[in-house]
Amino acid sequence: MSKRLKITSWVLLGILVVVTIVALTVRHWANRPVSGTIRTGAPIAQDYAAETPETPVDIQTEYFTAQLKGGFKITRQITTPSGQTRLQLVANSEHQQFAITIAELPSVGLSGVGSYNLRTTDRNSYEPYRPAGLPIVVTAFRALNDPPAFVAFWPNGSLYAEVALTSDGAASLSDLFNTFIQTTPTWEWR
Repeated sequence: MSKRLKITSWVLLGILVVVTIVALTVRHWANRPVSGTIRTGAPIAQDYAAETPETPVDIQTEYFTAQLKGGFKITRQITTPSGQTRLQLVANSEHQQFAITIAELPSVGLSGVGSYNLRTTDRNSYEPYRPAGLPIVVTAFRALNDPPAFVAFWPNGSLYAEVALTSDGAASLSDLFNTFIQTTPTWEWR
């Protein structure tokens, strides 16, 4: 054998030995036992919004002040001080709408309010609603048909508030009432 052939054979043998050692090392590393946590399923993502509570919404009007729970945004506020309806305010959250109308109370009381009369006469669509925690001066009705809704009539002197809570179907009647009941302790008539 020539010297050149011997050197080439030794170089090839050396490369083969190195490749074999690397392959065995990688195989050993890949098959070794692992310590730690194995995660399966969807990746874990932190929800930072859930960690920070949503800021309550302050409602300031010339007729009342209140604080609505976090997650709501006031989308409309119309004041007409010289009209029979003095204020219309609407706040929306992801699945609820919170609407307030402040108007003059007729001389005959709530029975002179059209939306109140509708709820007292249409027994197929509405029924009186008096869960625990409802302020004593408030008269409320709930919708009998979907989606969940309820309306509260709250007289105060020569004015009354009509507070309507409605759902897009995802919020239950209990959710709506909880929104209302969380707001009433902060409600102050002016």
